[in-house]
Amino acid sequence: MTGHYNETFFEGILKLPASHNLIYDLNNHQFEIYKYYEIEFRKEVNELSLDESIKLFEQRFEESVRLRLRSDVKIGSALSGGLDSPYVTSIANKIIGKENNNGFTAITVGSLDKKDDESQLATIIAETLNIKHDIVTPKSDEFRDDLEDVIFMHEEPFADLSVFMQNFLMKEANKLGIKVFLDGQGADEILLGYSRYTAAFLKNHDLISNIKFLRKVKSHYDLSILEAAKTYFYFSNYYVRKFRLKRRGALLKKGYLNIINFTKLKKLTRSYKRIFELQKNEIFFFLLPDILRIEDKNSMLFSIESRLPFLDYSFVETVLSINNNYKIRDGWSKYILRRNLEKYVPDQITYNNRKIGLAPPVEHWWPRSESIYETINSSKIIQEISKKKFNFIADRDLEWRLYNIAIWEKFYNMKLEN
Repeated sequence: MTGHYNETFFEGILKLPASHNLIYDLNNHQFEIYKYYEIEFRKEVNELSLDESIKLFEQRFEESVRLRLRSDVKIGSALSGGLDSPYVTSIANKIIGKENNNGFTAITVGSLDKKDDESQLATIIAETLNIKHDIVTPKSDEFRDDLEDVIFMHEEPFADLSVFMQNFLMKEANKLGIKVFLDGQGADEILLGYSRYTAAFLKNHDLISNIKFLRKVKSHYDLSILEAAKTYFYFSNYYVRKFRLKRRGALLKKGYLNIINFTKLKKLTRSYKRIFELQKNEIFFFLLPDILRIEDKNSMLFSIESRLPFLDYSFVETVLSINNNYKIRDGWSKYILRRNLEKYVPDQITYNNRKIGLAPPVEHWWPRSESIYETINSSKIIQEISKKKFNFIADRDLEWRLYNIAIWEKFYNMKLEN
């Protein structure tokens, strides 16, 4: 549940907002909520040259990783074929190696869907770094066995099946006796890694600069020029986003469509003119809190402490203050990270333009069946909010979300408030 500040799916239960404390007075049984932290923009960092910024980035990140390697128990790390976790793993291995340790184990979740399987790329990284490497590829029956337990454990519906990929990652870490686990969450939010940040970046540059940038998109991004243009117009235009949101909500009964708060959407769209503010909104209020909740649920299910070096507060302030032209440059996203990562792994990793992440093998795990639609159509909540019954849903993510709601409703005996 993203973008809802302190609300939850349960009446009478609220979330404490990010960077806030709650103090409860035992004498008068009153409580006070106050904000204790705000991200500061560091002007002196913003004025650094590219080379100075690259050096500072690695220096601050090494400090963050070193702090998170303090442990009396076995340490491991996630390892994908992308950029974020490979950089975490590279720096952790560099630090541990200097201390004459035997290293730690990096874990990769492979996919049954070969086009989204990053295990071969992860193997190249592990062999280059000369570290222990474990690959787990969850089968369909393993997914089915864990399906309802994971839905119950997360306590609220989640958007897609990638949550299970991370769950299998933590399960494997637990099998290997790992109790402290490093992961790469947060890098996209601070390094303008999502395509929507590219829209904000373009909005802050002139036409000639944008034309030069778009010429490089096809070779450096997993996007065509047309797709990049569509991304720009969608994320930077409130009315386009409102229209699309209404279209996506067409299956809802009118009363529920009217619940959508378009004021928050307008505020978010306007923040695309100010990238620093946009990133703060993402970090405190929108996607990142949901990502961290999922990370915490999946790790703690197996009594694992997940540590996220990209989200060290001092490192976040440093990176958010670095000139944005060093984060997106020459058509590359996360440019400053790539420049540091290239010192540790081959260019086929560093300058790979595909962004996969923990992509689940949907067609293998989640074959279409009548039982899925029976479960969806039996949901009292879905009957209440939807205009129709379902016998086929082309959008597999939507199909999963509706099914997730139905199972979650059953487990928690949920009903909508009047």
